[in-house]
Amino acid sequence: MTNIVLTTLSDALLAFKEFTGDADVQTQAVQTFLMIATRSSPSLEDISDVIGLNQSTASRNIKKLAVGPRAQEGYGLVIVELDPYDHRRRVLKLSTRGHKLVKLIETRTMSKLRRYFKKERV
Repeated sequence: MTNIVLTTLSDALLAFKEFTGDADVQTQAVQTFLMIATRSSPSLEDISDVIGLNQSTASRNIKKLAVGPRAQEGYGLVIVELDPYDHRRRVLKLSTRGHKLVKLIETRTMSKLRRYFKKERV
């Protein structure tokens, strides 16, 4: 089981690197992306708490994942919006490009997982 888990994680990281074109992507940035992809509109504080990052590091990761202000370079995977109930808070959502990356990761990893679990039942 350990081998399939490690292979799946490796495939997900490789898909992220290939999709973004960034060979030096930080693991924390990928972890932040995956949290945004699997949670309903998390905030910067949610990400900081769950991943265990200080807020400045989490903020830096989000800037790298998002389309930056004034057309600064980012991956364009995340959209940062004001919380409609608390304008001091920002919520995070996947962009169309972010959803495409999720589909790519699912495609690369799920087929191997299905084959593995199908083989295990036999």
